[in-house]
Amino acid sequence: MSGGAGQFAAGSEPAGHDPVPAPSATVLLPKPIAAVFYDPATKNNPFNADGSLQEIHPVDQAVALSLCIPLGSIKSAPDTGHGIFRIRSTADKALQKKVENEVLLAVSALITAGDIEILLVEVSAPPSAKGRLETFVTYQNLRTRAIQIAQG
Repeated sequence: MSGGAGQFAAGSEPAGHDPVPAPSATVLLPKPIAAVFYDPATKNNPFNADGSLQEIHPVDQAVALSLCIPLGSIKSAPDTGHGIFRIRSTADKALQKKVENEVLLAVSALITAGDIEILLVEVSAPPSAKGRLETFVTYQNLRTRAIQIAQG
């Protein structure tokens, strides 16, 4: 007997009782990722082969963003980024020190928080860069102990 109030006759089960069969398969939700990888070279979030977004440790992403975003270019976060673009003369003898200072300023919050240690800052001004500086920062992520290289 099947009525509109449930599958069982009145009085044999609680009113409206309509057992649901067990699910046929367990649905696995994707594992949450710590931080979505933003590739400064392509200005995009790359995908893995399975279609999921590539992930990165949040500290490594913070370093990458600090070194690829010009200071003041994000109106809602004007203190985010680097000031390397302000360095005009590539023939300056103090170029290395100026770039190192700008890198330290860009990642100062991460250093203060104990997240990273800067190991090396390399600067070059290749002719193909047309006056732009290429900066490579070797640092240690103190949360994972991994040594990484970020490009600015």
